[in-house]
Amino acid sequence: MGQWLGGRKTNLINYARKHNQNWKNAGVQLDFALHGDGSDSNILKRILSGTGSVAALANQFSSQWERGGYNAQHVAGARKIESMLATGGRTPASGFSLVGEKGPELVQFDRPATVRSADKTRQMLTANSTKVAGNKTIHNTFNIKVNVTGGDDAKATGKSVADAIRDELGKLFNGELDNLAY
Repeated sequence: MGQWLGGRKTNLINYARKHNQNWKNAGVQLDFALHGDGSDSNILKRILSGTGSVAALANQFSSQWERGGYNAQHVAGARKIESMLATGGRTPASGFSLVGEKGPELVQFDRPATVRSADKTRQMLTANSTKVAGNKTIHNTFNIKVNVTGGDDAKATGKSVADAIRDELGKLFNGELDNLAY
């Protein structure tokens, strides 16, 4: 997650030992940073839930939590990441990503996914919408045909139906998304 130096590193190692974990584990480091780092945890939580600009929040992170003297580099890095996130793109095959416009939200992807930019999402949502009293109402109709074969095992039959529906919805959505000029 980051560089751990001096007393903060000692505190992290002790925190990890107390919880029977390896201090090098990113999850342990994040848990320590959010819950085990005393007043610094409160600073980090305040910054993570902040509503200021990316530059202002990066500057606060650098000067108040990390305190390493690299404010300009952190602000520049945050602005670069912000510009990349705004355009959408592919997520990793699996793993965690940080998202959220009103504060950080941790998402775990089990398979690759595509994130659409705000402009593309708006286009997709308005493509088949109708206006009702100034508000947009989106109408989508999906016809899904599921053929299930199986014996007496209700749980297995249910899983088969769920898998088939998920696959068909995936085909429908991917087909629609592929029609957009991406």
